[in-house]
Amino acid sequence: MNRSLRLLLLLAVVAAVGGASSFLTARLVAGSARPAPAGESDVCTWACAQLQLTPEVTKAIGVVRARYAPRRSAINAHLRTANVALGSAVQEEGAWSPRVAAALEDIQRAQGELQKVTVEQLFELKSAVAPGQYQRLLRACSETLGQNCDDCDGKGTACETPAKSQ
Repeated sequence: MNRSLRLLLLLAVVAAVGGASSFLTARLVAGSARPAPAGESDVCTWACAQLQLTPEVTKAIGVVRARYAPRRSAINAHLRTANVALGSAVQEEGAWSPRVAAALEDIQRAQGELQKVTVEQLFELKSAVAPGQYQRLLRACSETLGQNCDDCDGKGTACETPAKSQ
């Protein structure tokens, strides 16, 4: 095989790996492997629907969600940009490098911040709903988070839940 053909083949492989990496990262960032039930765009909307809330409570929840929306939007925009940077780094570097590691670390920091904002919002909802509804909302969110690790050890066993602190 001549040198030009080998270089072209190498370029095609690197481009394919970069594209696949960007696609997979985007899928991970966009949401869990299990989407919310049919027709629902996010877990909070779905969980709130399960609580059969009054219009007043729905409005109060909307106020809380609106307060967090700019932060969530900014983090999601950053994640989209960071995914593009990761895809470029993978494609251009062609191997593990400080640039690839930095891009992944940036994505992980942003994902952690998004999770933190989501949990802060969840806890703030306590003031907007009745105690029984809040407990059901917490249970629904906890179960949804648990769905993301049904087989976290690769052996078909569910993740263990940490013991409740006393």
